[in-house]
Amino acid sequence: MRNKYLVSKSYISKASVLATIEALGEQYTYRIVKEKKYLRGLDDIDLYRDISDEEFYLIGFWVIDENEFYEDPYIINGEKYYIAIYMTHHSDILHEVNQLIRDLLAIYPDMFVSDEYAREFYSLSDILSGNIPLWLKEGFEDVV
Repeated sequence: MRNKYLVSKSYISKASVLATIEALGEQYTYRIVKEKKYLRGLDDIDLYRDISDEEFYLIGFWVIDENEFYEDPYIINGEKYYIAIYMTHHSDILHEVNQLIRDLLAIYPDMFVSDEYAREFYSLSDILSGNIPLWLKEGFEDVV
């Protein structure tokens, strides 16, 4: 499993973010599970891509609660940002993860995304300009 972080300067309503993720899940025809059913109990909502009766790929989302939001700051362009959404996913569907990231950054344009190392953060304008690492280009090589 791999991880991605979406960070924001200000708190965004957890209910609003979860509704957005659920709508994206429906748009891309994922199986949506809001209960803690499979791997662990941290995710608020899981999107599953079933590949057979016994196999699936997971994209899990944990949206940070308001009381935990300001705990771990990251400095980006001289300003403090905080983890708003924690994503976990199977590596085999990175192209689908990247589509969801782009959609979320378009909806929440003040956010940045990073991989599990949280050393470099990228905005939607970085993505659209192609000024991004290979992991974020997956599935969009012909676009950027």
